[in-house]
Amino acid sequence: MPSPLPSTVDRHPAHAALHLVPAATSPAQLLDEADDAEFIELLGRFRDSGGLANLAEVASIAATRGRPVATASAMAARALVAFAWQGAGWLPLFQFNLADMTPKPGIHDVLGELSRVFDRVTLSRWFLQSNCSLRGRSPVQVIDVSPDDVVAAARLDRFVAAG
Repeated sequence: MPSPLPSTVDRHPAHAALHLVPAATSPAQLLDEADDAEFIELLGRFRDSGGLANLAEVASIAATRGRPVATASAMAARALVAFAWQGAGWLPLFQFNLADMTPKPGIHDVLGELSRVFDRVTLSRWFLQSNCSLRGRSPVQVIDVSPDDVVAAARLDRFVAAG
């Protein structure tokens, strides 16, 4: 039996009671795959904003909040930031309101701007990078206080990336 995938969920104080759950199957096949070095980088860099969780963990967190989340279909529709690693779908938790596991305002709009010009790993990394449109802050630092500014930064970056 394969060992469960690593998780940062149980290191985050809001999720201390959760246990590691086996990786979900299937939707990850639709995602861009991160290599080991990219995964380790993203794992470390998302730690301060809630960490990463695999698809099964997100479903488990949502169930404890009394609100099932259609993460698999949202991942397939590019409505959530997600990427694959070792065959499992992984999602940064910064994009959810942890009280009810709904996507935060602005996430859907940012993905609408950038999903056609960036692969999913690059898109995940975009949220972590300093952005001059956000006065040098990263989108993950700004999304909670000013989602409209993050959407505007994404729109500008889409124009630049698309040429």
